[in-house]
Amino acid sequence: MVSPIDGTQADKAHIYAAEPCEVGALVNLARKFHEENATAGYLEDFSAEFWEHYWSSLLAEGLGLILYCTNDIGKPVGLLAATVALAHTDGAMQVTETLWYVDPDHRSGTLSKRLVRALETFAVGAEAKRVCMTHLVDDTGLRLSRLFKRWGYKPFEVGYIKEVEL
Repeated sequence: MVSPIDGTQADKAHIYAAEPCEVGALVNLARKFHEENATAGYLEDFSAEFWEHYWSSLLAEGLGLILYCTNDIGKPVGLLAATVALAHTDGAMQVTETLWYVDPDHRSGTLSKRLVRALETFAVGAEAKRVCMTHLVDDTGLRLSRLFKRWGYKPFEVGYIKEVEL
């Protein structure tokens, strides 16, 4: 583990930036995110092997960031994964969240917000122009939309997906 990004909050959880070698220890949180959100209709398959390879590679290349938080005994209980890239519209550096998950037993505190704030702090340090947060189109997404707006985010795009036959 790297040094905590923060850890002085009342909930006593620390937030870390993952190294490529730590991604395997976080794959269960990604799987839980997937399982909770599979009802959105397009998250049918999850490959732990692919997820670990993909994120390890992105971290190693500096094209991704995984922030994770641990409980008081060091068990990962939340994560926020994001890509780091130039925006196709204006060439500005942009940090885009792709997965944000906190174990249900730890959602009543401030961990979720602290993960987002740590992402914003990273973005400032990386001289990114913007942070993009996403949500699925379901009841949770409606609540997140209101939350993002309260935190200063504004909607900018709606995505659509269609499965195609190969």
